[in-house]
Amino acid sequence: YFYGAGINEVTSGVLLGVLHEAFPNAYRMTVESDLLGTARALLGHGEGFAAILGTGMNSCLFDGEKIVSNVGSLGFFLGDEGSAGYIGKTLLRDYLRGNVPQEVADAMSDALEGKAYPQVIAELYSAPKPNTYCAEFCRIATGMKDSSEYCRNLVADSFRAFFRNVISLYPDCSRYSLNCIGSVGCICKDILSEVAAEFGMSLGTVLQTPMEGLVEYHLTSRS
Repeated sequence: YFYGAGINEVTSGVLLGVLHEAFPNAYRMTVESDLLGTARALLGHGEGFAAILGTGMNSCLFDGEKIVSNVGSLGFFLGDEGSAGYIGKTLLRDYLRGNVPQEVADAMSDALEGKAYPQVIAELYSAPKPNTYCAEFCRIATGMKDSSEYCRNLVADSFRAFFRNVISLYPDCSRYSLNCIGSVGCICKDILSEVAAEFGMSLGTVLQTPMEGLVEYHLTSRS
């Protein structure tokens, strides 16, 4: 069972061909999206709400068998609210504008090895994956969330943008708890729970990775 980002009818067919060559004795092969894998890992065969809060962001409503609703994440440039990429981008922007406390500025300067604005912008625009480049700075925000009011508010505001621009667009979203997978949701579970409550939702299962839940799902599916 293969789950990955960007899976569609074209890419799934290509991947199946590669996997059949690599594992000729496999009796069954499926290629599915990472979002479906997330839903299965978090909810098993039950219905509910599932989200990814890692380097990027995605979310869906799941009926126990399939994804029934998905508000597009729109990717790093237009969306990905609440993700490490989004938090890191916001922190980098504030730092370059001189709008962060001194202790945060010092941490950012160390992370950037003292590079000045022109160098940082050049690196950002030439990076093969700008979202990954920015996501590295999320470590500073999440690492200082308990010691810096600025960092805690930055993370909370990123989660508010996630709920306001994405979650609230699902019909009857308050009927469900928020279940999510990813490093950002895991590390900032306390803040995520507070923000979810602001939007009338409770926090359900939060996992760092989907593997344990997926193993349980497929073992149950075979029985």
